[in-house]
Amino acid sequence: MTDPTRTPAQLLIHSARVWSNGAMLEHSALVADGGRILALGGEELRENYAASRVIDAGAALSRPVLSTHTRTPPSAASRH
Repeated sequence: MTDPTRTPAQLLIHSARVWSNGAMLEHSALVADGGRILALGGEELRENYAASRVIDAGAALSRPVLSTHTRTPPSAASRH
């Protein structure tokens, strides 16, 4: 039975050191679903999300791949 007070997700990694954009983040946990990061935070994420896969990183380094690729709509590109 699922807990209706917790948000479902595919993956929760906790007890991690999170590195992104050339810096160590203050966060120790992340939640992902559908290939997207839903939340970065602390151990409280374990209480807020019901993940089908939970990984205890044991203080290992986690480096999520964040896509910053954007596309310019053709109508906007044609105006330049």
